[in-house]
Amino acid sequence: MNVNNNNNLIPPPNVSTFSINTSSLKVATTNLKSLKSDKQQYLLDMLENQNIHICGVSETWRTQRESDLLYKNDNRYQAFFTAPPGDQAKGSGTGIIVSAEYARFIQDHKGFKGRVMKVDFFMRGNIKLRVIQIYGYPGYNKKDITELWDHVIKLIKDAQQRHYKLIIMGDFNINYHKFLKSQRKPNYKPSYKQKLLHFLTYSDNLVDTILLYHDITNDNPYNTHKNNSGHHTRIDYIWISQDLVSDTYTSDQFNPQYSTDHMVVYVEFWTNNIFKLPSHAKQRQRN
Repeated sequence: MNVNNNNNLIPPPNVSTFSINTSSLKVATTNLKSLKSDKQQYLLDMLENQNIHICGVSETWRTQRESDLLYKNDNRYQAFFTAPPGDQAKGSGTGIIVSAEYARFIQDHKGFKGRVMKVDFFMRGNIKLRVIQIYGYPGYNKKDITELWDHVIKLIKDAQQRHYKLIIMGDFNINYHKFLKSQRKPNYKPSYKQKLLHFLTYSDNLVDTILLYHDITNDNPYNTHKNNSGHHTRIDYIWISQDLVSDTYTSDQFNPQYSTDHMVVYVEFWTNNIFKLPSHAKQRQRN
């Protein structure tokens, strides 16, 4: 199945019959620096050990044909991947992995050129959630970067018009501290590479989850990436819509056990308002 051309292939679930056995939802994003065979189990182990329910992944280095086989026989998760056309997958590939208890709510998923995967969840109470995982271009190809950011912004605006809650995450390849520095210049105007971060920052209803819970300073820069020369930068993010903020209770990052030069960034939510879970009293009455 080529998810780059996938529209509504999953039928709408009967959401009124679903319930979740956990009171929290943990969402994470990680740049894998390739999802080779020996790393595939390490990733699942991390999801299990860290109790991560939705995980966005970047830089899988897998073709679409290879991606469609990943985790296909693991009934604990449902995985969606996008890869660029052809067999040149190195330095690209993006996906979202969802635990089985939340995969039941998936309504739609669609990828874009190995750089964006979006998954839509429909819950009881007419609550809709769109999760977008991004892998930004690391270079300076203006055409490719502009096309990518225009696509992501279109997905965000479409979700807002449809009254979806939003989670936007991934390796944007936008240096946070350079972005802040450029904002202080007279007659500030974002570069084409900064377009997405500018859009998110100046939106009225989108919030950086790390900034919700931490003060980013020179002493605590919350860098997420270390390049080959040892330079540290903050380029991995999770942004959420304002209507999700009150449901969060923490956001942070950690160093994974598998080989990568990125930190894992995560946010945790109470699920009751998002997934409209019945109260324990009502559950006991039904039982």
